[in-house]
Amino acid sequence: MSRYSLHELVRQYAAEQLAADPALRQEAEARHAAYYAGLLQRLVTQQTGGSEPGAWLRLGRDLDNIRAAWTWAAAAGDMAIVRGMARGLMLLYDLYGWRHDAVELFGQAAGALRAFGAVADAARGLATGLQGYFLLLTRPAAAPPLLREGIALLEAAGDDDGRAEMLLHLGTAEVAAADFAAARARYQQAAALAERTGNHFVRLWATFLRGNIEMYTGHLAAAQQCFHSCLAQWRSQGFERGVTTALSGLSMAALRDGRLGDAEAYAQESLRISSTLRDMPGVGRILHDLGALALARGDLNEAYYLLAESCATLQTLGDTWSYGMSRAVLVEVEARRGQIADARKGCAALLLLVRDGLRLFLPDAAYSLALVLIAEGREREAGSVLAASVSAPGRHDVLARIAALRDTLPAQGGPAAHNGAPDADGGEGLLRMLEELCAQPAAGERRPPVVPDGALYIEATGETLSPREVEVLGLLTGGMSNQRIADTLVISLHTAKHHVASVLRKLGVTSRASAAERGRALGLAPRISRLP
Repeated sequence: MSRYSLHELVRQYAAEQLAADPALRQEAEARHAAYYAGLLQRLVTQQTGGSEPGAWLRLGRDLDNIRAAWTWAAAAGDMAIVRGMARGLMLLYDLYGWRHDAVELFGQAAGALRAFGAVADAARGLATGLQGYFLLLTRPAAAPPLLREGIALLEAAGDDDGRAEMLLHLGTAEVAAADFAAARARYQQAAALAERTGNHFVRLWATFLRGNIEMYTGHLAAAQQCFHSCLAQWRSQGFERGVTTALSGLSMAALRDGRLGDAEAYAQESLRISSTLRDMPGVGRILHDLGALALARGDLNEAYYLLAESCATLQTLGDTWSYGMSRAVLVEVEARRGQIADARKGCAALLLLVRDGLRLFLPDAAYSLALVLIAEGREREAGSVLAASVSAPGRHDVLARIAALRDTLPAQGGPAAHNGAPDADGGEGLLRMLEELCAQPAAGERRPPVVPDGALYIEATGETLSPREVEVLGLLTGGMSNQRIADTLVISLHTAKHHVASVLRKLGVTSRASAAERGRALGLAPRISRLP
């Protein structure tokens, strides 16, 4: 079906006619909402999340109309449209990384539905719970009350289908708090409800998330079994976002199992699909996977490039959870490259995430800070940090690295040492200890970074342009547009834009002209495209 636009005079005439006749306006808005609700449900399968080819691009183009349909339905109390659109709208906003917009959208709908009383409990429970879901991705500490409110409303309305989905999200909030036992029970409860109602979407996500817990607790074979099961079914359903997520899980499990070739194959396939979907949160997460793989192979420069890109992407999107995953690995890379000031900043960022509810990252922050302290020659303090965190609740692989690093240090004694027993205060004492150490002035000067062949260290900003970014700067110096850069380097336009933005940030400039001027000052010869 072709798209068309109306002449402005036609729009003006239609607006005047609708304004003059409230009944006609109400009828037109209802038709509009029904059409776009139907479009969303037709392109995205409610029970699986699968979609037609090109569905997400089509829905992204029609976002304003789809959002208007949802807002109208909530304000008008059209419960059928609200409930019918909820999952597709959640997937759409999640795919494109519109986290903060989603919090506002679902929060406004929940507020509007409150006026309709108990009859709106199911619709309001969905809207409230989905507001909580997106808060979980951005401000984790604020999410559980909304998720519990949504679950209570759905239970009162007898909506087991919706309740299963919100139980899933509440379980993930418990993972954020490093309470794996509670999360596992929540996922099992969600899966049982989903099985009873035939909700394949929730049933498969419950399986995937249980796989995450198996991986976090060191049971790699069980984790991979969950991920493979999800991958096969999501492929058959055409749910590409699920496919990329399962591939990412398999990549991380293979990495922990020492199968680096398998890990890379899974990650590269996931990256190809996510790039085609324009799934930027997915791309950001997969760059983390590839960065962790590069670190495992000892390629610090490649790891630094990939993880810095991942952190920049995820932080821009407000994907707090995934950003924390990437930031923790980037701190280790920075510490090993001698970028101690940057690593300290990364530790501070991790501690802020922990303070905002992501207690899962407390051992990551401890391990990262210990690496910084060791690099600064403060081994006794590093040993105390490691001793205090070796039994903290967290991911198995992180705790194993903490124990291994602790064994490389001289035995610690005296009042600063810790017996390794878990804190009775939920890690608050350890968190305060880390915050105090991180706030202390750094010891010694920043070491010069290791610069790979083809890269360029920018002394004025302390940043390093990767070899690819040096190429991009040369093309900018030659006056090329983003599209021309993409064509010359055989990359996507989006990737070209991302590289240009990264170059500007690392140079400390805000315009392409300033970047070109800096490139010439650094002695880069302008690159001219040979393309026609």
